[in-house]
Amino acid sequence: MKNKINILFVISSLNLGGAQRVLSEMANYWASKGHNVSIVSFSDENTFYLLNKNISLINNDLTKKYKNIFEAIKYSFSRINSIKCIIRTKQIHIIISFMAIANIESIIAAKISGIPVIISERSNPNEDPLPIVWKIARRILYNFADQMVLQTEQVKSYYKNYYTNKVTIKNPLRIINYQNVIKEDLILAVGRLEKEKGYDDLLTAFAQTYSNWNLEIIGEGNERKHLENLISDLNLNNKVRLIGAVKNVDSYFNRAQIFIMTSKYEGFPNSLCEAMAFKLASISYECPFGPSEIIKNGYNGILVEPGNVHKLSESIQYLILNEEYRKFLSQNAVNIDNSLNLNIIMTKWEQVIHKLIIKRSLSLL
Repeated sequence: MKNKINILFVISSLNLGGAQRVLSEMANYWASKGHNVSIVSFSDENTFYLLNKNISLINNDLTKKYKNIFEAIKYSFSRINSIKCIIRTKQIHIIISFMAIANIESIIAAKISGIPVIISERSNPNEDPLPIVWKIARRILYNFADQMVLQTEQVKSYYKNYYTNKVTIKNPLRIINYQNVIKEDLILAVGRLEKEKGYDDLLTAFAQTYSNWNLEIIGEGNERKHLENLISDLNLNNKVRLIGAVKNVDSYFNRAQIFIMTSKYEGFPNSLCEAMAFKLASISYECPFGPSEIIKNGYNGILVEPGNVHKLSESIQYLILNEEYRKFLSQNAVNIDNSLNLNIIMTKWEQVIHKLIIKRSLSLL
């Protein structure tokens, strides 16, 4: 985008998460190009990702738990009014919102203010825990967005009956700090310690392998105690570490040789893409959505039927025992940067924005 524009991002929070990471990367990119970037987050939680000093961050704590539908509507209108106020004071040209509730409220605020809005779904809609009221609102209001950006063709097909213009733009790879260090006999997994990440399967499969390799899991969540107990029950205390949430995950990627993702579902698995960029031989459940659009089975990674712990264990054992095949997968995996490079992905976003701004300018003539 040659002309400087005023961009507003809207998201529920900027804590640890894939959507938050991508939004931060996009905001930093455009701020570094001289555009005026603002982010509104309806949470008082600390920002996990580093933001460019020129970005205007507005934290409005409007995510209080509500007792009934009337309080939910009250807080929703408060957030909509907050967005409208920011649009006016910052002279915003376009809104980009992430996640369902932020999308719905951004659509309303944008339409009232007369500016274009791009909404972006970042999760698997089949597994979305949205209350029914929000699902109904989504079904109606998404049709009024100027553009919907989706991460995979599979998610795009889910929204095929919506009238909104749809485009698939995958997540950009963040800038990674790859170092050519001596690799350890280490398997890595990255993601929240929640049931949907399938770490029970990973630990069970790993316990069935025979080697002196270690497993480290980076992330934090509600399943920590359960996983600690399972590690003890499987006699893996000396071979498995739950690292917790860390900001410098690159050092772990650099040390490891194998990456495993056992998610039951995904929106778009950023950690898998990062692992491949770090040249890790990767094994992933072929869950909805994302892995099958990232991994070419047997060429740059291995896909395993979700829940097939026996096959998962076999695949882990095979990679542990076959160094040449690990190298083959890792050499092909690193080519992921050719399609998910930050500049390439941001160019696609800019093309969408340019069309919408031109369209609005013509409508005002």
